[in-house]
Amino acid sequence: MNPPSSAQRVLKFGVIGIGNAGGGVLRLMKSMPQVDVVAIADLRPAGRRSAE
Repeated sequence: MNPPSSAQRVLKFGVIGIGNAGGGVLRLMKSMPQVDVVAIADLRPAGRRSAE
């Protein structure tokens, strides 16, 4: 991600559960320059790997 300019605000975002809905939200948030995904959590190792 690009570092924010001094006038740009950044939303720090975390996701718990990388299932169908969580994975879609995570992909969308990762594509937005004003969002910094700071944490993900999933009980399933495959879910965690898919989010990286």
